[in-house]
Amino acid sequence: MDDYKDLDTKILTHLGDYTGVIKKKITLLDHYIAERRSMLNSMGADSEVYFSNPIHAYSMIHHLHFVWVFWIKLMEDPPGKEIISQIERLLPQSPGKEVLQIRLAWLWHLQTAMDSENLFDLDESHVNLLDSLEIGKFAFEKKQYKHAEKWLNSSFKKLEKLNPEQRNLFNILGALNERQVQQLRDETILKTKIIK
Repeated sequence: MDDYKDLDTKILTHLGDYTGVIKKKITLLDHYIAERRSMLNSMGADSEVYFSNPIHAYSMIHHLHFVWVFWIKLMEDPPGKEIISQIERLLPQSPGKEVLQIRLAWLWHLQTAMDSENLFDLDESHVNLLDSLEIGKFAFEKKQYKHAEKWLNSSFKKLEKLNPEQRNLFNILGALNERQVQQLRDETILKTKIIK
C-alpha cells in the first residue's frame, strides 16, 4: 500500500505542476487581454482620428495579421504535454478495477470468516462517494441487496450534495454516471422488496 501512496503522491505532484503551467498560460492571456483592451480604449470615441496616424493604422494591421495567429497557435498548443506524458508513464503502476474487486472480496471473506462486523455494516458517512458506490456495487454483485441499498443510497445522497463544478469533474473523469447510480439503486430497492 505504501507503493500506491507514493504513486498517488507523484501523480498529485505532476497534477500540481500541470495546474502551474495552465495558470501561467492564463496569466499571460489575461495580461495581454488587459493590455489590448487598454490600447483599444485609449483610441477614444473617434477612431478615425486615431487611425489617421499611420503608425496607429500600421500597428492595428500588423496586430490583426501576425499577432492573432501567434495567440491561436498558443491556444491550440495543449499546455503541459511533458507533464501529461509523465503522468501517463505512471498510470500502468496504478491498481486496476480487478485489484479493487479482489481487495473488497478479500475483506468481505475475511470478515465473514472471522464472524466479526460485516464489511457492509461500516459507517458509510466516513466513506467518500466513489468508494461508497464501489462498495454498493460489490454488495449488489454479492446479492447482499439490503447492504447494497444502504451504500447506494449513501452514494446517491453524496451525489446530490455535489456542487455543479464537482459534478462536472466526475462527469469529465468518467468516474460516475448519475443515471447508472439511480438505475442500480432502483434495481436494488426492487430486489430488496422482492426478498422481503
